[in-house]
Amino acid sequence: MTDMRDDSAPAIPTFCVIGQPNQGKTTLMSTLIENDFLAVSPIPGTTTNATEYPRIIDGERVMTLWDTPGFENTKKAHAWFEDHSELPNPAADFIERFKNEREFRAECEVFKPIAEGAAIIYIVDASQKVRTTDKEQVDILRRCGNPRIAVIFSKDGKDQHYEEWRRLLTRDFNHRHAFNAHTAKFEDKINLLKAVRTIIPEWQKAMDRTINALEHNWRAKENEAIDCVMKLIKSLLSVKAELAIDQYEERDRIQQRVEDNLREKVLELENKYRKTIREVYGHSQDYWILDSLVVDDLFSEEVWKTLGMTRSQLMWFGASVGAASGLTIDVLTGGAAMGVPTALLTVGGAGFAYLNADRFAAITLPPLFRGGGRIAGIPIPEISPKKRTLGGGVATAQVAPQSKLVGIVLDRALIYLSQTRDWAHGNRIAGQVKVEGDESSPMLTRNWPQTEQKALGTFVGCVSGKITDRDRIEESAVKMREVIREKLSESQSDQD
Repeated sequence: MTDMRDDSAPAIPTFCVIGQPNQGKTTLMSTLIENDFLAVSPIPGTTTNATEYPRIIDGERVMTLWDTPGFENTKKAHAWFEDHSELPNPAADFIERFKNEREFRAECEVFKPIAEGAAIIYIVDASQKVRTTDKEQVDILRRCGNPRIAVIFSKDGKDQHYEEWRRLLTRDFNHRHAFNAHTAKFEDKINLLKAVRTIIPEWQKAMDRTINALEHNWRAKENEAIDCVMKLIKSLLSVKAELAIDQYEERDRIQQRVEDNLREKVLELENKYRKTIREVYGHSQDYWILDSLVVDDLFSEEVWKTLGMTRSQLMWFGASVGAASGLTIDVLTGGAAMGVPTALLTVGGAGFAYLNADRFAAITLPPLFRGGGRIAGIPIPEISPKKRTLGGGVATAQVAPQSKLVGIVLDRALIYLSQTRDWAHGNRIAGQVKVEGDESSPMLTRNWPQTEQKALGTFVGCVSGKITDRDRIEESAVKMREVIREKLSESQSDQD
């Protein structure tokens, strides 16, 4: 096997991705540098020039990758390399000789990063037979003298020619690595780089710095994503909808209007969260299709039936949140509680959560009703129509801390985060993977152990102001972060 050329390699690990047209070079590039803006297309020849893509972390370049076009005149290029095998840098000499020749335009682009010392990542499709052209390309790359890594994958999921490719590449490549750029997760990328480290002694220290930087950056992304989840729950419990009441209106209609306003605000919070999570992990849009439980209306019957804690679990959750606020009285009594002492009607956290599992809003309304009827056998006098309009009355709605909605929003947030984190940037085929909202998933709050459900309830109690002890608030936030991190880790383990 030809050794690396005597001239020094680039100070920063630098790779050029080479292969036949439409065999996934740009897909591999996009996945490795975590950039979904690279033009990935099923049309051969999308990449026409060698293009440099640096991997920047905290303002520092830690790795460089070159995307290259496919060979167009392999046979003639191979003949030239056979005739000039004595040259120390044949790639550079080839460019100098043919840079103005149209028939070798693509080859000159392929050899540009090789001439500058880049390591070669040669990508092959194990579902395709080895052709004479493939053998010639492998020999050309061997004669260049640069370190060579072969990435073997199967574009259509079949690898019936894997052994044929393995035999060819074993002779002329320093390392062979199975890697699917459509499904690769972070650990898969790190393992590929670790393999590179073992075959290029000159880069071992540089590769250590690169791998450490990538791992540190990944942990920072996870911390930022967990912050986003925590912020979502805090925002959910602080958002308020207000509705000015200037004239008499039926009580039920006012309740519905202010609740609808709150629904819209909650949906805005969820959409904002998802946009932020995509930005954290470098995705410009949703390329994936999620289960209906994650994309359907947050308040749909099916979502409420499947996600969030069960009615009995909500008792323990509600008890952890703390006593229910007096703001819940109106929505529980349909407004018939006017004038009755609050202490007689306040419902404890566990009771509210159990009895009102299908409700999510705590609503306060101005006293704009006609009266009449009885409360606890006490007649309520009819209010004069002239006094029905108070002028400037305001109805408000907030998410009740003990509501099942808290768990539902958290379930959807964690499922979305897990999918966004693990989606390979080179995979642009929307709907290629359909992620099920698995009812047995460890991420779903209904499947959490009671200790973790209690931790969530305590956190909610702190965020909503029901728990005011500073030490407890800080301890609760730390514990909640640990729980979320553990759920994401369990999700990763399940997928692996």
